[in-house]
Amino acid sequence: MSVRYVCLLGALLFVVGCATSTTPEEEPAELSFREQLLQVVSGKSDSIEVTERVVSPAELELLSRATKLTRIRLDQTPVDDQAAAILAALPELQFVNLPQAQISDVGLAELAKLPDLAQLRIGSPQLTDACFAPFKDNQSLRFLHILQTPLTDKSLDDIAEINSLESFYVDQTKFTEPGLAKLIKRRPRLHVHFDEAHLPGQEH
Repeated sequence: MSVRYVCLLGALLFVVGCATSTTPEEEPAELSFREQLLQVVSGKSDSIEVTERVVSPAELELLSRATKLTRIRLDQTPVDDQAAAILAALPELQFVNLPQAQISDVGLAELAKLPDLAQLRIGSPQLTDACFAPFKDNQSLRFLHILQTPLTDKSLDDIAEINSLESFYVDQTKFTEPGLAKLIKRRPRLHVHFDEAHLPGQEH
């Protein structure tokens, strides 16, 4: 009787072990802002991506220590002009993704000073049609994504003069298709994506 029990228990453990081994591994939890910042300061990383929580203003002030930061993404954080000025002082920052920012034209002008800014994804209800005028002298910006802003076709004159720009995405703005068509006429090699779709003639 005891032998049967041992065999049965062994078989059960084998089945459970097999079932456990085939379970997909869970994705690791996102590191906190402070943990990622420490990795950048120590040279173990060059990026900070916080997608699941809001980073506090006090924490954002700590970014001044991240002098080797090249990439930042803060999905839920209402980054303001003060934080934008801190980011603008980071000499190696190239990729800036701030979809829920509260930056005004003043803060965006600070970001325009980044010497190697290659990609900017920005959303803010505080921006006006004059906000991209400071970027006309920027020679590094290649990818621009504007979302959830009150910008209209008036801002496209300044955007057309960003000579380094290769790709322009807009979502949930007041841009119009005719206005963007005029932009393409001025910049025929510029790839334009409007509200999750290509404009006619730019499907490829």
